[in-house]
Amino acid sequence: MDEDRVSAPASETSFLPSATDRPAATLTGPPRTPWARRQPVFVGSPAMPVPRLVPAALCAVALAAAGCGGSESAASPGEQAYRQFACAGCHSLDGSDGTGPTFKGLAGRTVTLEGGKQVTATPAYLERAIIEPDAEVVEGYNPGLMTAAIAGFDLPQKPEDVRELVRFIQSVK
Repeated sequence: MDEDRVSAPASETSFLPSATDRPAATLTGPPRTPWARRQPVFVGSPAMPVPRLVPAALCAVALAAAGCGGSESAASPGEQAYRQFACAGCHSLDGSDGTGPTFKGLAGRTVTLEGGKQVTATPAYLERAIIEPDAEVVEGYNPGLMTAAIAGFDLPQKPEDVRELVRFIQSVK
């Protein structure tokens, strides 16, 4: 026993652990001690041999691709533009409400603009709505939001991307 510690009679013994006590086990499992640090595991060490690491890495890559919906090449160029330009942040594909109108069934539909004017969402209208979003604002939506959201994408200088995005909008039924 440590000479600095004073033994107390059994009747005065506290069952609460002191700062110097280090229990061998607790009721809920092994000791949870800040001083018991785990050693790092290095690739090639007995804990992680290289032959086991390669198949694990290949499986991880395959699972990551499956979890992310596959490769980008499986998506149409318009869907890639939808992702790249963060359209999903405001425009849903399933008809649910958002900050902007849903893309589901938008193409070819009659759209009511601020002031009551009605227009058909033709490819030309959709291109203009993407390049100049505040030119004609759909009733019920705030002007300026899309302009601010897409400012960094420089879409007027990317007409092919805009056309692909319009084709994608037309495909969302």
